[in-house]
Amino acid sequence: MPYRYLRDNEYVTRAAASGARTVEGIRCRMSAMLLHDLAHANDFFSASRVAAMNPALSVLHVVVSGTIRSRLLANESRLQPQMMLGLVRVSFYGATATSVQEAHAPENVVGEFPLDQAGDYYGHGTTCEDYAMLFEETLMFDRFDIYRDVGIANNPIAGAPCADYIVEWCVRDGSPGSRTRGLGHW
Repeated sequence: MPYRYLRDNEYVTRAAASGARTVEGIRCRMSAMLLHDLAHANDFFSASRVAAMNPALSVLHVVVSGTIRSRLLANESRLQPQMMLGLVRVSFYGATATSVQEAHAPENVVGEFPLDQAGDYYGHGTTCEDYAMLFEETLMFDRFDIYRDVGIANNPIAGAPCADYIVEWCVRDGSPGSRTRGLGHW
């Protein structure tokens, strides 16, 4: 599923036609990656846990004995569609696609993906990734005024002209009623 980062309706990550990269484009991609990884760290080892940590215990003990924030999010707002989980396992975790999965068209995904108000396709993989994607999207906007669009499109053959790509559905900054709005308490 395609995504893009925008500020004032302009791409912030697009490479110039020459293939040259801009500092702003690199900054945006690096910021998104670092925020995503910070979300994972915060998920397992939040500032409140660090403050309450018993120095006699190992870091591993503190991490595994406490509440993992992504589990709290999942308990409150779990991603549901099994179809999306199956597709993510094929896309990112090395699972082999079934004939049913290979036959899915964009309109099939449009019927499932928006139901969860997920921030991103990748978030369907695990509760930790769901948390990290919501965190990343929220902080990219909060810190840099950058929105994230995600869409559902067809998958033309390699080398096809841009006109062959058809966007079936897209949304800015999560879904209508986006879960990113309530992420502040996490």
